[in-house]
Order: sequence, then C-alpha cells, then structure tokens
Amino acid sequence: MVEKYEVLQAHCAALGRPYASVLRTYHFVPTLLADSLAGLTVKRERAAQLLAFAGAGALVGAPEQAVECVQPLVRAGCQYFTFAVFDPDTLRLLAERVVPPWSELRQQPSIRALAHQTSTVRWTAGFSGLTT
Repeated sequence: MVEKYEVLQAHCAALGRPYASVLRTYHFVPTLLADSLAGLTVKRERAAQLLAFAGAGALVGAPEQAVECVQPLVRAGCQYFTFAVFDPDTLRLLAERVVPPWSELRQQPSIRALAHQTSTVRWTAGFSGLTT
C-alpha cells in the first residue's frame, strides 16, 4: 500500500493537486469476525461463495487479527475504512474490539503524527443480513 500511495502522491504533484485532498480508503468485503475457530468456520461456510469472489479483499479472523491487519494500512496513510458486515456478531466485534484500539494507538507518537498528517482515521460498517 505504501508504494501505491507514493505513486498517488507523485500523480497529485504532477497535477498540482494537494495530496492531502485525496481521501485514501480501503474496503474490506466481506468482513467476518468471530471469537472462536468454530464460530469463524460457520461464518466462512455461510459466505463461501462471497469469499471465493472477494479473495484478498476479505477480512476474516479474530478481532485481534483484524487490528493487526488494519494497523499497517493506517501506517501507510489510509484514512478511511469500510467494512461489509453480514452478521450482527461481526458488527458487535468490530465496534467493541477492532475500532476502539485505534483510539489508544492514536496516543503513540508515531500514530499521533500520522493522524495529524491525515486528519483522522474514519470507519464505516455496512450491514446486510446474509441469507442461506
């Protein structure tokens, strides 16, 4: 992602557009989170076709794994995340255990400096019930 943002920055400079005026986003489709391997397995089975289509765009795992996945994107300069959520449990885990650690991380000097440069890190979760 760092390389992509460097290319974007060069394009902005060539066009005379401020790099800061571009909202740098990342979309996770689908987002499947669970506290247990068994819970995650059930969710994977229900969303098998969508996961096959999504490939690397999916965010699948425990909430702590999701935090680890998002962290390098924030460090690279991503400002806005969207999560396609298909079950209420994933939405709850996202709200309770994935997003809150960023308020703590923003207090670290390196993240605080990045947050100052990028204005803020924003989150959106879209919810749509997955039917079987």
